[in-house]
Amino acid sequence: LDDAQFLGAIASQSLDALGTPSLTRCAYLCLRQGRREGMDRLLAEISAFQGRPGANRFAHETLAYFCMHMVHFYASSSGWSLDQPFAAFAGTCAQALDPFLYKRHYSEALLFSELAKMSLQLPDLCPLPTMLPRAAAAVLVPPGGHEAR
Repeated sequence: LDDAQFLGAIASQSLDALGTPSLTRCAYLCLRQGRREGMDRLLAEISAFQGRPGANRFAHETLAYFCMHMVHFYASSSGWSLDQPFAAFAGTCAQALDPFLYKRHYSEALLFSELAKMSLQLPDLCPLPTMLPRAAAAVLVPPGGHEAR
């Protein structure tokens, strides 16, 4: 499916599942509207998907935030233009599509908890990469220091 067809399938709820690769693609396409508006739309799409009878409950709020953040991080750090098709992004920033990327940051106990399904939970294994420009991050993280949580 091209990007327009994929968004149409999301809107018509014709996708069978909304796993990590699909959630990452949806996050990428929603991010084109800006982070806040894109996040609102991504959460709305997940909510609509989960409202379907027999829907796969894999996608949820914490995982949505994680996918949005990682797409934004990889796009920003590589100077990527979100105007490009998702397929091109996937070829350039393939690590964003790793279906197990979340395991570097979240324990399964936390990520699949009821709390994580209902509200944003911060990672318990490794903090998410910073979105701050390096100059700003250097002020917040002293040489040899650790990022503030």
